[in-house]
Amino acid sequence: MSNKKEYTKLDIHGFGKALAIVLGINSFLTAFLPALGFNVLWWNNKSLAFMSAFFQGMSPTFFGALLGLVWGVVSGAVFGMIISWIYNKLSK
Repeated sequence: MSNKKEYTKLDIHGFGKALAIVLGINSFLTAFLPALGFNVLWWNNKSLAFMSAFFQGMSPTFFGALLGLVWGVVSGAVFGMIISWIYNKLSK
């Protein structure tokens, strides 16, 4: 009997899609809710100022929220695939 642990491999594309959806929605809400006058949880003006430093064009307008959505989906997909690839390599 082997003492080697079996690890579940992550689906690289599936994890990338999941993180893309989550980060895209979060980025959209971070820009859109302050545009409506809501400052709740982490969706507030301080979070928007921080994220707009990384995601160019993100602002408290509907168009800025759409740009944040696009940035969030792209960066979520890329980082999700990188994270799952590293996890799969390290869990051998």
